Amino acid sequence: MAHLIPAADGRTGVAMGCPDCRGGLGEIRDGDDVQYVCQVGHSWSPQSFVAATENDIEDALWTAVSAMQEKVTALRGLAERSHDPAARLRYLEEVRRVDRAAVLVRSQARRETRASQPPAE
Repeated sequence: MAHLIPAADGRTGVAMGCPDCRGGLGEIRDGDDVQYVCQVGHSWSPQSFVAATENDIEDALWTAVSAMQEKVTALRGLAERSHDPAARLRYLEEVRRVDRAAVLVRSQARRETRASQPPAE
């Protein structure tokens, strides 16, 4: 459950950010209905907020995989050009560490991708 913070404008502040602009969200209740609205005016039902957040998570994971692959490429280049055997070894150890991490993140990204796809008919 989100942490609720009373606000002066009738909304209850929640400790969540808008998926579109990253601004703080306020919660508006009308009976059992809930809407999250940011200061810019983006509005989210709980269901649409969860869907947008799932997309953000998937995008972030794939961005992390890409950054790790770029780091591995740069580290391999450093190792190849290094004239210092100890430095070369450190670069290659870092390549192995980042490669292992990338495998884990890539695996999670693939799970997120499959989970966000509609069921096949």
